[in-house]
Amino acid sequence: MPHNKKQDLCTFAASTPDLASEAIKHALAAQPEWESMPFNDRAAIFLRVSSLSRLAHHLEPGSRG
Repeated sequence: MPHNKKQDLCTFAASTPDLASEAIKHALAAQPEWESMPFNDRAAIFLRVSSLSRLAHHLEPGSRG
């Protein structure tokens, strides 16, 4: 759950400090466009990501979802 700060959302074992810096740079560049997007459009994106995440978990071998 996004509100549960103790729950890991994912793991990036193959990441490096350079990749993390690059991701932050791109996120900051995208921020103005994201902020200008209507709330309902932003919410729809999060709902879609949540749906895809649940589907991916359901399709994982050995999952009970």
